[in-house]
Amino acid sequence: MDGMRTRADEWMDGAQGPVKCVACADGYVACGGYDDCIYLFDLRRKKDLGALVEHQGAITCLEFFPSSGKASHLLSGAKDGIVNVWEAGKSWEHLKSLKGHKKEISAIAMHPSGKLCMSTAKDGFLRLWDMGRGRCTFRHRLTGEGNILKMLPGGIQYALGGRQNISVQRADDPDSQPIVFHHTKDVLALDAASDDVLLSGGEGGLVYVLDVKSGTIPLEFRAHDARVRAVCSIGDQCVESTGLSLPQKFATASTDGSVRVWDTRMLPSMESERCIPVAEVNAGARITCMEFCKDLGDIKSIGPAETLSKSKISLQQKRTAGSQGPAASARQKKRSTKT
Repeated sequence: MDGMRTRADEWMDGAQGPVKCVACADGYVACGGYDDCIYLFDLRRKKDLGALVEHQGAITCLEFFPSSGKASHLLSGAKDGIVNVWEAGKSWEHLKSLKGHKKEISAIAMHPSGKLCMSTAKDGFLRLWDMGRGRCTFRHRLTGEGNILKMLPGGIQYALGGRQNISVQRADDPDSQPIVFHHTKDVLALDAASDDVLLSGGEGGLVYVLDVKSGTIPLEFRAHDARVRAVCSIGDQCVESTGLSLPQKFATASTDGSVRVWDTRMLPSMESERCIPVAEVNAGARITCMEFCKDLGDIKSIGPAETLSKSKISLQQKRTAGSQGPAASARQKKRSTKT
């Protein structure tokens, strides 16, 4: 987000400029933006882990695998058209680069098996990657934009979004007929709540509930006054609402700085204009992305950080040195071996 200041800022202050993307898993947070670096933070130990430097362009998307439980890998996409794969949680070593796209990476999505990964880019192609060999096994030219890409939890289908449409396609059959959801305004955010339900948001502050089985939108409501930049399911508890099994709570974030939590049991009908959130906070900044942090155990709040190293190198020095923290030693060791 642009210029956001929070209590966590005392130690989560690595990014030099606006943050474009964020990912959370296993107590770790990764964020990236226009300075070509991926910044790492340990929420449990309240520690800045340093930065990963491998891309030659702004970081556009990040995803941990698996997204819940113990994370083993981190995937990153950037304006340089490359998807990088990192070891997560220990050395943060750079493992491989997936090359094939000719332009900026728009989105990445990992299959639940960990064997496959999908990516979309500004070159107009969707690519399927074999993670074992690090090779592209399939590519498909998109008929529209592919700015949003989500693998549904079961791994059978994936959701692809661009402009005012969200399409759901079978992952094992690219020629199958997709389920297309037409929105009244541009879609900017998507959450795969389950194999049967998607939550989307976008221009006009609107949030939509998408029924994958029927291919309909049984509910839409105005959640914010400005555009919605993020939608996140909270927890695993589900309730029956509008004939669907929905996450009991989910959060939305808007460019006006507001973050709101909604209880699906209190959502309005299609005829209603607006409903009231169960919780709300204003970040005091223009929000660009948001992620729900799972698996934090007994952590209830983020307070002051541990005392970090006295010598905190500048961004220019980080680029010269390669990276700061655990990632640096891994990359330096790799280069020494090659030499």
